[in-house]
Amino acid sequence: MSPRRRTTSLVQLRYDTPVDGAAFAEASGVAPKGFSETLSATPATLQDRLHARSTFAVPLLHVALAAFWILTGILTLMPESFASATALVARAGLGAGFAKALVAAASITDILLGALFLLPGWMRRAGTAQLVLSAIYLIGLSLLAPSLWTDHFGPLLKVVPMMAATLMVMAFEEKR
Repeated sequence: MSPRRRTTSLVQLRYDTPVDGAAFAEASGVAPKGFSETLSATPATLQDRLHARSTFAVPLLHVALAAFWILTGILTLMPESFASATALVARAGLGAGFAKALVAAASITDILLGALFLLPGWMRRAGTAQLVLSAIYLIGLSLLAPSLWTDHFGPLLKVVPMMAATLMVMAFEEKR
């Protein structure tokens, strides 16, 4: 539908119906109201306005969160990042082989959860798993490398708003 037709339709809705509703009111006991009067009787609530404002923001946030998980997993598998992450985990006294397996498994899990987060019917389960995994990452990395909390790039600080955003997207998932 062209923007012109939508605009014209909205302009036409401003005019009240030019018919006499007396016969209808007499037969039904209900007096017909014009469009403006009907809208005035039931103004938009706060929930209506919030829902309208979130129509585009929540799906965008949904895709951004999925991309975050997928790209984080992919980037961690890159040679330099993988070596750095493996060294961090190995410093905890875990063997190098176990550290490599753990980092690889975490990266693949991130990619999988990001992809599942986009699939209808899987979003809530994937989101819940993301929240649990994020908490595990926060606890584990806080023990392994507490300095990540004060790192100027804020690698651990960023996880907290990402968790809040995941909760928000999950709350808006219900369609009816």
